[in-house]
Amino acid sequence: MKEAEQWLHLTLKDWTNLKDEDWEKLKGEDWVRLTDAEVKALMNLKVPPGWAFEEADEALRKKHREAQLFQQFGDIPQLRYMVEFDRTWGGGIVTLERAKQLVADMAAMYFLFPGPGNQQSFEKMRNMLQSIIEQGKRSLEKEELRLLEQLRIEDPEAWVKSMRAFFIEKHGNTPGTNTIIEFLRKLELDLPRADNECRSYLTAYNALYTAFKIRSTYEYEYYAMLEASDQ
Repeated sequence: MKEAEQWLHLTLKDWTNLKDEDWEKLKGEDWVRLTDAEVKALMNLKVPPGWAFEEADEALRKKHREAQLFQQFGDIPQLRYMVEFDRTWGGGIVTLERAKQLVADMAAMYFLFPGPGNQQSFEKMRNMLQSIIEQGKRSLEKEELRLLEQLRIEDPEAWVKSMRAFFIEKHGNTPGTNTIIEFLRKLELDLPRADNECRSYLTAYNALYTAFKIRSTYEYEYYAMLEASDQ
């Protein structure tokens, strides 16, 4: 997930500055690579005039298109990537890996043929990648919260430690988040809670969730807010 996010944040300008090895990193295990001999053959292939309109053979038309591109741009990583991606992906479900490769494909297309249309296509693919990443994060978080709740029932002390790590990873290690975590610890372990601790928790809770209009990470935080309000 984090690896895909690194590619997500690249601008079109960043993509144009990628090195050859960066394009190689984008290729998956199922990747269909061109050999140097194949590229040489395409660059030497005689492409007939009007091939795009006259040929009924789809495979031959595709071969002539590849040859024309290599003869026009040379053997560059962006073009190799485009041709190889076209040979690799035959459609189907867009996984996280494939979405990342689609973004790269559109970036390569823009590199060869810059213009508003290809820029929009790039942005569309990048938005799709972002959506898939966010969906994956929600699924992972849901499962992690389920395991946390199970741990809370089985081992409260261990739950406190795991909850602390989870909470800090999501919200950062700040005074406010530490105030919330400490209050949750005392609440779960049934330890005394002073009035000033309740007020501090409510202040931190409201600052984190109400001010930014986001949902609680964990339902237990909302329950703790009610407990702090009632004390």
